Order: sequence, then C-alpha cells, then structure tokens
Amino acid sequence: MNATLYEKHGKYHISVSWTQDGKRYRKSKATGLAVKGNKRKAQAMADAFLKEMQEKVTEGYVDILFSEYMKQWLEDVKFQISKSTYEEYYRQIHNRICPWFEDKKIRLSELKAYHIDEFYRMKMQKDGVNAKTVHRYHANIRKALQRAVKLDMIPSNPADKVDLPKVKKFRGSYYTPEELQQLFACAKGTKFETVVLLAGYLGVREGEACGLQWKDVDFERNVLCIRGSLKMHDKYKDLYYGETKTESSYRTLPIPQNFSVYLRQLKKKQLEQRMLGGASYSRAWDGFVCVDAMGDVVNPKYISRYFSDLLRKNGLRKIRFHDLRHSCATLLLENGATLKQVQEWLGHHSYVVTADTYGHVLAESKREMADTMSKLLGKEQAV
Repeated sequence: MNATLYEKHGKYHISVSWTQDGKRYRKSKATGLAVKGNKRKAQAMADAFLKEMQEKVTEGYVDILFSEYMKQWLEDVKFQISKSTYEEYYRQIHNRICPWFEDKKIRLSELKAYHIDEFYRMKMQKDGVNAKTVHRYHANIRKALQRAVKLDMIPSNPADKVDLPKVKKFRGSYYTPEELQQLFACAKGTKFETVVLLAGYLGVREGEACGLQWKDVDFERNVLCIRGSLKMHDKYKDLYYGETKTESSYRTLPIPQNFSVYLRQLKKKQLEQRMLGGASYSRAWDGFVCVDAMGDVVNPKYISRYFSDLLRKNGLRKIRFHDLRHSCATLLLENGATLKQVQEWLGHHSYVVTADTYGHVLAESKREMADTMSKLLGKEQAV
C-alpha cells in the first residue's frame, strides 16, 4: 500500500492504492491545501491517511457501498429467519435505511458512528420516526455490521459507538367490558365482525385473526390454536400465510363459551354461503375463518382504517385496533391472571415485554390487597 500526492484545481489531493486478492483498490482524499508552499503539510496528511487506510483494510476488505452490503446481509440471513420476519426486514432495509446511505454514497469501509447517528436524527426530525423505530433500525444495522467484523471486512463495529434515543414506556388504551360489548354490537353483521371478536375475546393480533383456519379450531376440546398469520408481501403486494414469527407466538387458547357458540354458528353459515355462491364463491381461501359471504379473506392491511371508521360512526371512544389486545390483557390481569399467564396467552416472546407493558395494571390491582391488609390489621397506627 502506498500514498501519493497529486494536483487537482490548484490543490493537493491524496491517493492511496493497493492490491488485494487480485483486485486493485484506490482511495482518494482532498487536503484542501493549495499546491504552492504546502507540500510538507500535504505530505503529513498523506502519511496520516495512509496509516488510517492500513488500519482499516483487513484481509476480507471489499469496496462496497454500505447500502449494498445491508441488502446483501439480508439475503445472507434470509434462511435463518421466518418469512414474515424477512418481509419486515426487507421493508425496513430497502425502503427506510438504504435510500439515505445510498444517496450519500457511503461505503462500508468508510462508515463511521456519526453517519449512523446523523441518519437516526434525520429520521426523527424530518420523518417523525419515534425512538422505538430507531431502535429497530439500529438492531439490524448493528447485526449486519457485526457480521462484517466477523468476516474481517471491517476492523470494528461503528454502530457500537452510537447513543440511542430513550424509548418512552408505552401504555396502550383499553376498553372496559361495557365498551367491548358496545363494540361487538356495532360490529355485528359486518365483514370484520369475527376479527373484532377474536381480538376482543382472545387478544390475538390482526394478522393472527385473519390467518386463523377452521382446522385450528377444536370444538370437542373447546380450544383454538394460533399457528400462523396472514401477511402482505412487500415485494409482490399479495397476501400470504406464514408461520408465527416466534415459537412463543405459536399457542393454544381456550375458547370462551359464548364465543364458542358464535364460532359454531359461523362455520355452519359459511358452509351455506359456499353452497349458495356456487361457482362465484372464491375457493382461494377455503378453510379460513375470517372470510366474507363470497369467500374472500379479510385483508389485515385494511383493518385499522375500517376499525377507526366503525368507532367514529357509532360514537365510540377512539382506540387503535391493536388496543383490543391490550383490553383483553388488562381485563385478565384485573381479574386475577398473573403476568406469566398473560405472557403465554398473548404469545409474547419474553416475560420482560409483558411486564414492561402491563406492570402498571398489576400495580393498580394490588391496591385492593393493601385495602384488605388495612381492614385485617385494624386501627390506624399513631406515631
């Protein structure tokens, strides 16, 4: 590896070149120094740049854009993750992360912590991205760069030096039992009725509700199994059924008795609709629970918009569809369920996630225990 000085537009520039694995590499850098009277300073800068490149260039060095490396990393780990996780990562990397770095033309070998920090700040300030989303970006950027370190493509991981924004603890809204009853009445007879009931009674995610199949409903044991989820392909813009994202999401839930009656009636009704529909009845989603009168499956992409319209038209308090999941969890906790039981019910991958999200609910319910102790132990204590 060697460094040379050359003149361009009356100023010194540095060129460092070397050969590795049969390939010739070259890196240039402007000094900002005028040619006249600055040769010694320029040479000192050239020596420093040469040293920097010698430390940076490792055995596996490749001259690749960071954006291209991120896409390459995703394809390399594709078969180690679930299909739904790959789709989620694909959207994040191709649509959110790579465009900014590609526009800057930052190469993997040149990537610094301040580049990553600048990207995060831009997403938060200009695009309104929240701290939790930045943490998701960082998780993939760091994992990708960690692999580059292991493969000797870069000497260290610049993502390790980035300070992340603090995530505000989220507390979702939830409906009372009375509000849920009102909601169920308003959703009755609509295309989305079954999805709403599944989310309210069992706290399933919207994709899990839309992906539920009759083969997963056991009326003899009165349980249903969450085996997968309905998703939208980011690449192909079509719906597909995939397995649960994590092993903990795969779960069996008991069906409340009144909801079991509803499901039995629904199955019978769908068989009748299929016979009446004849050739016009869609067979693409045979066996799915959440289908309309003509056999078309409910698309999870449109649920949030529908749900918002349903609440507005019926004068119900505004919450997100996902808050039906919070409503289910909150009601369970307020009526004696433990955090561990709710974790398994909701399919959270970690107890910490459940405790973080619903710990305050359990704390509220403990006030009754304090009142009980006060009554049992008698009079107020004087100091």
